[in-house]
Amino acid sequence: NTLALQQPRQKVGVELKKPLTVNFAKGIVLHGLEMGFQPECRLTADADIAPGKLNLKLKLKELTFDFFKLFTPANLPDGNLMAEVDLQSAGGVPRGNIKIHSQVSATQDLSGVVARSSSGGGISVLELLVDGNISSSPGANAVAGSGVRSIPGVIWLNGTGSLGASTRQAESREGKLNFQIPMRAGSNGIPLPDSAAPMAIKLDWNGPVETLWQAIPMADHYLSGNALIDASVSGSMNAPKLLLSAYMAGGRFQDIPNGVLISGINLEARNTAEGDVRALVSAKDKQSGDLAMEANLTGLTGKPGAKANLS
Repeated sequence: NTLALQQPRQKVGVELKKPLTVNFAKGIVLHGLEMGFQPECRLTADADIAPGKLNLKLKLKELTFDFFKLFTPANLPDGNLMAEVDLQSAGGVPRGNIKIHSQVSATQDLSGVVARSSSGGGISVLELLVDGNISSSPGANAVAGSGVRSIPGVIWLNGTGSLGASTRQAESREGKLNFQIPMRAGSNGIPLPDSAAPMAIKLDWNGPVETLWQAIPMADHYLSGNALIDASVSGSMNAPKLLLSAYMAGGRFQDIPNGVLISGINLEARNTAEGDVRALVSAKDKQSGDLAMEANLTGLTGKPGAKANLS
């Protein structure tokens, strides 16, 4: 009838808003679940889950990252997460939709010494939108040219996403995400990732680096510049294959506590014929002059033991 967990020092907690009955006689059946997460978050759910039967509706409204900070020592940025899940089964095959909306507040004032947003004001929010659907076949438009085909027994989470920044003056969408994730119905009917079937994920980014940098919890460290990234992941989850092409021009990095200022940062990174990643970096340091570095990153495509060789 009641449930309440609180952490007063961090001002977070969870509470069952009204009595709930859960029936385990034939799977899991619950109706009218209402959970409150402090501060200002609510989870509602209805579920009827059994072998060959799936009816799940879930809505999560503005769960702050403060809640996740209870379970990890990582220095997470401030932000919130919203999600909607609506799944049903038709003939034993799960179908439905998944929507995710996340906002990450800037960990530092990007209108500061180095980082300047393209819109002229300090970037306030990094925003991620993901819209996916589960069906019996891979989406034709999810990842163009991926070559992913229907597989007996495999269902697919197909979708698109966008990543960008919001300021008081404007919104931008520099990043685009497309994905086809293979899944199989578990024993309880809920779809779970299939680690052996082929997948396809593609990320395109064309915009200022500071849009992404604002989510990194490093106070008094600034990075700006323009980046062009084309990354895709294929293969299976057990043996992923990364294809990367990335460029950054006019980069500028400042480490205020240690008095480090590096400007004129130019970076080029791409896959080698062996599948590793080779990166070429040039920059200028106010004390040491011109800098040049080559890095070969291995072990990024499913092979154990990632390494970075610098010269």
